[in-house]
Parts: sequence; structure tokens; C-alpha cells
Amino acid sequence: MLPLKLQLVALTVLGLAHALVPRQAETCSPGLFSCDGKCRDLQTDAQNCGACGWPCAHSLYPGGTCENGKCVCPDGGPGCAYDFGNYCPDFFSDIINCGGCNRACSSDQPTCVNGTCAPCPEDTFACFPDLGVKCANLSSDDEHCGQCFAACDTAAGGKCVGGECVCPANLSVCPGLSYLCIDTQSDRAHCGRCFQSCPYKCEGGKCIDCPHGLTGCDGECTNLANDNGNCGKCRNLCSTGQNCVDGTCVGGPSGCPRDQEVCSDECINVQNDNRHCGACEKQCAAGKNCVNGKCV
Repeated sequence: MLPLKLQLVALTVLGLAHALVPRQAETCSPGLFSCDGKCRDLQTDAQNCGACGWPCAHSLYPGGTCENGKCVCPDGGPGCAYDFGNYCPDFFSDIINCGGCNRACSSDQPTCVNGTCAPCPEDTFACFPDLGVKCANLSSDDEHCGQCFAACDTAAGGKCVGGECVCPANLSVCPGLSYLCIDTQSDRAHCGRCFQSCPYKCEGGKCIDCPHGLTGCDGECTNLANDNGNCGKCRNLCSTGQNCVDGTCVGGPSGCPRDQEVCSDECINVQNDNRHCGACEKQCAAGKNCVNGKCV
């Protein structure tokens, strides 16, 4: 998800792009106006308040209503006006509107506490997930372990200890976008160690090969010579109607050999068939033969 400031810029562009001058349309009842092809009451419509495309509420700042063509927030005030609408931030906790509209907190005081920007508590670090800020203890926070957004695999029993993710005794820590707790004795993607993958099976931390003549593809042993889903190599899928023969997809989409077409439910070579010469149902006259798709 984009940082809040970028989202606000994007909303501004979108709001300007979709804002319409209200106009009374013949198809709208008296008092309604056409906005984006639909009849709207600009006195009460929270998405078109006073003008087309002027909203009072958004997923970032819900709660606004439209009364007499003006946006009203739950506290009775008008909220904050942006190029893309009027919204109702919580001035007590909103880091973009802390204590008032457009009063953004700085990086050294990234939190908004009771309407005042404040630093993170001692021994914590400011991480900015989604639309807010979290003061995380990087030594023990399972979602921000050692650094922001370095999450431990809590679902598998992982936790943050001393700024490092640790796993239960029978599992290994494998890093990535987050830290996973993996059984390297049986995991096909991490067999014996992190990121060592097996095409077929992992047992006792070692890759197990397929029987002679078969190849491991996505955890299954298959014959690449005749497998339509793994023809010649893993994940090489033959088209509908084709078959895998000796590791090569043969036949056309119709199911006929490449030099034939389906005519009257038959596979026909239209280059030499007198009933279907050059195309289906194109029959040669008596005494003529089909040669290279032409009746001669």
C-alpha cells in the first residue's frame, strides 16, 4: 500500500479528473442533477455534496455526511478541505492532521497523541505500516523484528527475541520478505537448508529422485514423453486438442494432425480431398481432383 501522502496526491488527481460541473438533466427529477450520468441530490449526497464529485467521506476518513450541500463531520465541524473533497480526520491521533487540518507530524515526532505530535517512547523505533505509525520495540516486536516490517512466523511458533526471529527447536529460520519457520527435513522448497528445492520429494533433509524414466515436476513424478501438462519439460502445457508424443506437442487445436482440419466431424487434408478441397464443404466437380487445395 502507498504511503498516506502519496495516497492523498493520487486522490487529488482522481478527484479533479472525476469532478463534474452539476447540470440539470431532462431525465432527472426537479432538484436532482446529473453527475457522471446519474441523478444526484447535491444537498444530501455524501459523494457529491454541493457539487458533482465532491465527497464528504472516504475509506481513509469515513464518517462525513452531507447536509444542505455542505459536508458535516461527527463533531459538527466541516472537517478538512482538500482538492478532492472534505474529510473528517481524528485530530487527536491523525499524523497528517494532528490537532488541526494539514498539521503533519515530522519524522522526529512521528506520533499524534491527544492532538500533539510526539516522539516514540524510549527503546522504540517509528515504523509506518499502512496509514499510520507504530512505535515498535525492534528487540521484541514480532512484526518488526530487528528492523521495520521484518516479521516472524508466529503462525508456526516463531517469535522475536533480542531483535532476531527464532523458531521452535524442530524448525529452521529461512529469511525473505519475512522470516519463515521451516521443517528442512521435509520441505520440498527448503530441503536440508533454506532455498534448496527438490523437484519431487524431500525426506530426511535430502532430495528423493523419481523412478528411472520419470521426472519430478511440482512434487509429482511424470513421463515428459507423454504428459500433456509437462511435455518435454515441466509445465510445458500442450494446447487443447494436442497430445504429447515423444516430448513434443503434436496436432492442431482441433485435435487433428497439423496438416488436417475438422470437416463434417472428420480429420480432413483439404489439400487433396475431393469433398473438401481447399476448405470444408468445397467439393470438386465430377472428373476433377483436388491437388494442392485446388480442383484441377
